[in-house]
Amino acid sequence: MELYKMEPKLIEENRGSFFRVLFRNDQIPVEGFLWNIDPVSGTLFLLKDASSTISSHSEEAEHRVYSIMSDAVRSFDKDDSVQPLPSQDLLEWDQLLT
Repeated sequence: MELYKMEPKLIEENRGSFFRVLFRNDQIPVEGFLWNIDPVSGTLFLLKDASSTISSHSEEAEHRVYSIMSDAVRSFDKDDSVQPLPSQDLLEWDQLLT
């Protein structure tokens, strides 16, 4: 099954990359680093403000994860001009979110 024209291997390779989501109802676009795509529903999970490691944030820091249902998405585009999230940071998000 292809989600957003990405096979599972490509989804895994793009985890931590920066994406922009445009909505079908013309709401304000959302940007963030790809954490995962649900293989059944196609729901996108994007990390916001992930430019520094989680461990460097204070306990009071706000962590944002956008959960975007597939039927709301008009376009889902990778922005290669933004540096991907480092592997270590992505692992820290994995531990926080699972």
